[in-house]
This record gives sequence, structure tokens and C-alpha cells, in this order.
Amino acid sequence: MAPDGVFAFDPVETGEYELILYETADWPGIRYERLSVDKDQALEELVISPGKSTVRLRVVDENGHGVGGARVAVGKSVGISGTSPSVYTYRRGVTDADGLYVAEGLVDGAYTVVASLHDADDGGTLKLGVNETKDVTLKLQSRR
Repeated sequence: MAPDGVFAFDPVETGEYELILYETADWPGIRYERLSVDKDQALEELVISPGKSTVRLRVVDENGHGVGGARVAVGKSVGISGTSPSVYTYRRGVTDADGLYVAEGLVDGAYTVVASLHDADDGGTLKLGVNETKDVTLKLQSRR
């Protein structure tokens, strides 16, 4: 990889390819891209960059108090065929002492958000626009 983040794959044969970018300090989370290269197709450039949208997630208990230490995930998946995603963005972490977690660098689209702690969980979906910040509250409910 070059210092500017450029990779070169040469030559690229006809077929299906998966490009997976893993978490770094500058870009938390995972991004997944699926590529199809047809015969005689020139694949010149593919630019993948973090989005500029944010989800601020607050996890609360049944009384509305913030829950620290809850596991949370914010994920987006768009399939093109079968069960394999063509684009996949994922952030995960743990809430702070006030029950807060911020997922940054997201692209626009539909996301699933989930939170869990011990025997309680909650989740839902949301639509995130370009350069949008959305506040979401999840209320943990016991699975018993």
C-alpha cells in the first residue's frame, strides 16, 4: 500500500471479488465491497472512504437511566444476490458510564442498531442521510 492509501491489483481476471477494509485508528469499523469484473472490462479506480454521518446511541434501562458497559453495534448491509452483501459497514463498541456510544464515519442508508447487556437487549432500524447526525435511544428489555 502506498502512503496515500492506494492499492494496485494488476492484472485483474474476470470474476467476482470481495474487498474488505478492517478497523484502524482513523477509520473505526469494517467496510465490505463486492466487485464484478467482466471480460474486457477496464477496472480503473474504486474509491472507498468513510462517510460523514453519525449515530449517537443512548442505551437506557427500564427506568430510563443510562446503562454503562452495554455492547452495541450499528450495521448496514445491502445485498445484490443470495445472502452475500455488496456493501457492508459496521461499527461496534461499549457504552460509556452514561450509556452513550457514538458511531462516526458512516455512509448514508438504512442501518440496524442493537444493544445488549447480560439477559437484556433492544434493537431497531433507522435511515441515515448524507452528513446527518441521528440520536437513537434503545431501552433494554429483559429476555426472561
